[in-house]
Amino acid sequence: ITLDGNGKTISGYGTRGSNKTTLAINNNGTSDVSVTLKNLTINNNGDNGRAIETRGKITSFTLEGCTINITGKGNNQGITIGGSQTSKAEINIKGSTISVGNAGYPIIAYNPMTLSINNSKLTGYSAIYFKGVVSSEGSHNSVVNIANCEYICPNVYDKGSNDFGAFVFEDDGITIDVVDSKINAESKGTALQSLFQLNAYAGRKSQSIKATVSGNSSVAGTLVDDGWGTSPSPLEITI
Repeated sequence: ITLDGNGKTISGYGTRGSNKTTLAINNNGTSDVSVTLKNLTINNNGDNGRAIETRGKITSFTLEGCTINITGKGNNQGITIGGSQTSKAEINIKGSTISVGNAGYPIIAYNPMTLSINNSKLTGYSAIYFKGVVSSEGSHNSVVNIANCEYICPNVYDKGSNDFGAFVFEDDGITIDVVDSKINAESKGTALQSLFQLNAYAGRKSQSIKATVSGNSSVAGTLVDDGWGTSPSPLEITI
């Protein structure tokens, strides 16, 4: 399935439970589907808004030449890999911009995925939030490749439970490769913002997290916030 917006804009959202969602890919069929969105702008002004969410049973999802703006308050979500996804989904983001506000997550994964992001800009509280097992499979064993991107993920909040990161892990076995990209994970308030955060809410912690930053890449902010408390640290970083 391909939806080419041809430069058009979708504004607003529908209410699905407590979620204010603009587009939901809800496959009730017997076979998995592949979906591509191209040349489209999505504007969502809902509090805790979601621009695009998958509800499981997808082979792949591609976002190409698109702009996502979520301007409401709260933990907005640009792309949500949710639902019941028993197999690893292939997610591709090309030449796109995702902006979700100071408390939002441009990409949040509740399921395993192979994610490729190229020539794109993500702005929010984090860049990618890897969730553990909730009502979905968790993001365990996800693989992420990032090239020629810019991530702007400052933390504007004060101390308390507001520490966060550009890449936040609540599951294990995840691999990230960053090439020729800029990542800003600076603290603007008194809360800690890090490039890689091992979040204390994680359930699975036995397999390592592997991250490589290479090429003409630059990073700003604290490198690691290890909230898992395991020894030795499961985070393997090459810069």
